Amino acid sequence: MESIQRLQSSLNHLRESSASQIRLLEEQLDQKQEIIARLEARLDSQRDYEEIQRELILLRGHTGTEPSSATVNGFDTKETKEKRTGESMLSSTSSPPSSSIGKTIKTILISN
Repeated sequence: MESIQRLQSSLNHLRESSASQIRLLEEQLDQKQEIIARLEARLDSQRDYEEIQRELILLRGHTGTEPSSATVNGFDTKETKEKRTGESMLSSTSSPPSSSIGKTIKTILISN
């Protein structure tokens, strides 16, 4: 009779230990899934940033403008933006609107 009680006690302890380990592993899994979701979101935003950079480079190539020293950390200063806006207004009227340029760029990027 005593051995049965010991075995039952041992079995109960094993069940509790297993349940505790399962809960711990499930918590770790949830944490890792949250981390993966955050990293995927960061990757998506990085892809968006890289796509915008490619479009900007293509647009600059289309308009004939080159990056100048008037950029700060890759961003145009107000004066540079105004200058480029003025240059684009002076460019020929036969150039397509920027929205169609964007569509063309996306088509080119997708086909490559």
